This record gives sequence, C-alpha cells and structure tokens, in this order.
Amino acid sequence: MATLEQCQHAIFDHIYRYGEVFDKLMAEEVLLAVHQLEDAVRLELFHLKLAKAFLAFELK
Repeated sequence: MATLEQCQHAIFDHIYRYGEVFDKLMAEEVLLAVHQLEDAVRLELFHLKLAKAFLAFELK
C-alpha cells in the first residue's frame, strides 16, 4: 500500500512541477486507477485479517 501511496504522490508532484504537459483527464484516470487498486488491496488485507482472527479463535 505504501508503494501505491508513493505512486500517487509522485504523480501529484509531477503534475505540480510539469502540469502543462499532462492531459487533465488522463492524469485523473491514472490517479483514479491507482486509487482503486489501493482500495482493492486494502479490502483484500481486511478480509485476510478477518480470516486470520477467526482462525486464531478456532485454534485457541
């Protein structure tokens, strides 16, 4: 997740520095895709933590 956050930060930084060379809609689409990927990873991690908690309960 930190990698995805760093990617977003890098894109925002490049837009800040070189915004004139970016197509606004394309930049938004790329950032949205990265954001959605981050959400998917967080959701997967949530499900893994939940499964781990139930498994730990069953094993005690």
